Amino acid sequence: MKKVTKLVMSVLFAALACQVGAESQENELRKALEDEMERSLQTLQLENEPKPYFISYTVTEVNSVSANATLGALLTSNSNRSRILDVQVRVGSPELDNTNFSGASGPFNLNLGGLMGGGPSFPITDSYDEIRRVAWLATDSAYKNAVSNLAAKKAALEQQNIEDRPNDFSEEEAFVYSSTEHYPVAIVELVGKLAIDLSISLSGMPDIHTSSATVNSVTTTRLFLDSQGNSHEIEMGVCSAATKASTQTMDGVQIRGNSSSYARTCDELEERRMSMKEDVVAMAKNLMFLREAETLESYSGPVLFEPRAAAQLISQALTGRLAASPKPITEASGFSLPVTENPFQNRIDSRVFPRSMSVVNDPTASEFNGQRLLGGYVVDAEGMPSRRTELISNGMLKALLSTRAPTKSTSTSTGSNRVGMGGAVPGNLFIESSDGVSMDELRSELMTLAEENGQEYAIVIRQIMDIGDIDMSDMDFLMQTMQSVMGGNVAVLPAVQTVKVYPDGSEVPVLPVSISDFVDSYYRDIVACSEERQVFNLPISPVGNLMGMLGGLMGGAGIGGLVATQQYFMSIVTPALLFEDLTLRSATGSKLRPPLISHPSSQLEVRRSGLDF
Repeated sequence: MKKVTKLVMSVLFAALACQVGAESQENELRKALEDEMERSLQTLQLENEPKPYFISYTVTEVNSVSANATLGALLTSNSNRSRILDVQVRVGSPELDNTNFSGASGPFNLNLGGLMGGGPSFPITDSYDEIRRVAWLATDSAYKNAVSNLAAKKAALEQQNIEDRPNDFSEEEAFVYSSTEHYPVAIVELVGKLAIDLSISLSGMPDIHTSSATVNSVTTTRLFLDSQGNSHEIEMGVCSAATKASTQTMDGVQIRGNSSSYARTCDELEERRMSMKEDVVAMAKNLMFLREAETLESYSGPVLFEPRAAAQLISQALTGRLAASPKPITEASGFSLPVTENPFQNRIDSRVFPRSMSVVNDPTASEFNGQRLLGGYVVDAEGMPSRRTELISNGMLKALLSTRAPTKSTSTSTGSNRVGMGGAVPGNLFIESSDGVSMDELRSELMTLAEENGQEYAIVIRQIMDIGDIDMSDMDFLMQTMQSVMGGNVAVLPAVQTVKVYPDGSEVPVLPVSISDFVDSYYRDIVACSEERQVFNLPISPVGNLMGMLGGLMGGAGIGGLVATQQYFMSIVTPALLFEDLTLRSATGSKLRPPLISHPSSQLEVRRSGLDF
């Protein structure tokens, strides 16, 4: 009995020691940053220049595990752990500081969030002296850049007549938060097995030319501190599985498809393994179906976006409009992009949607109809708490999402700086309608509109291209997309699952089409919505956020939802949307000569059947 008691006590003491050690390490990280921040606030100063009035430190630790497989063969498998320190330094005052300025270094020096000097490598184990050293050098660099930018910004303002310029930094109440959620790092073998199993789903399909399955697990911890008393410690986790495939039509048109699933942990994805494999097979069958699809040269008329396509359209064509961003001050002699303000910033209390529709951003929600909303969060990258914001009410624009960078239409933050790139991004976006109808009624309305236009068929879009499916070597497509944004239009990627629908209910698939010259007024032309709404979790990233901001600033909404780390999400709850009149054109792009001989698996299938060839 005494031996058992000693054993139990030993285990308890060991567990307590580990906990104390972890807390001590965490406290050492926090203490080192707090001490260096205080020293910098008091003593960091160039001669005849102001001291910093604001400093923030963000330490982000990422544990990632990934695996890639093709047709049951594991291609890569790796794990990685890293830390990054991000430093923000502001000099001047909240009324006028160094941020929101584009200098002579070009358009990528916008510094919309004051992120100068961030990003040095950081020790993954806590050493008080080493943390102080890295923070010291990073803060010094950020301060010098801040002083230089403030001087150049003041000179630019003296040469320009800018009226009613908003402040550069909002005054906010301090917010302190510490998360209790914990996400374990995924097991490499589990991630690899899941990737292999998904890739096997595409075996025995000789019409599929290329395919791959990638599973990524990312666990992120973030410590944020600033000189105004804001601080948070949070842990985030996500596991994603993306299976991609491609084929060609007989005349060489490239067709790509993907099937993606997301969860907070890989154990959750493992529980959905069978349904994910079914989705992969369905995606592949649709690709083979599209090999016989028609080319739609042009079309003008009613278009129905089924819920998935509606969510992708909203992500790409609306979310940039819902974010308020100040117009950057630019040097008169420096190269800069043709920047204009988001037009929605001048349309508060104006009608932008049908009177029956409303849009709400609510990152405090965690689920909808039993389905998890991955876009939910408690605190944003600037330390501001998330909050519910009614954006559009009965068709009228009431508010925009904002960060701590005020605009003419916003003075305080809505807690929407999601990924630290300075721009506001929705969390959980709810599209609501007071007069939704059944899908059968919606399709009936679609066909009625087509008949009134004297058309033989109508168009239904089921899926829009994901950013990960863009062929970066297709320069024609990339230039067309950039020209669309620069011209003030909204950039929407091509629809990759589109069908012609005839009065008898029959459907004919068409090859990828693009939506021509999508403009804001089209939102008001939504003639009907489905009563049923569905949830779609779409990954976002710093790269995608930056593109969205640039698109919004140049008059377009940009391309939302670009996938890089797949760590942050936007959840869109939307009905199907019926537009009265859109123009579509073929977006098949360049053609490549198909393979001269058949896929090797077709030969294997013949051998297995016992036939001689």
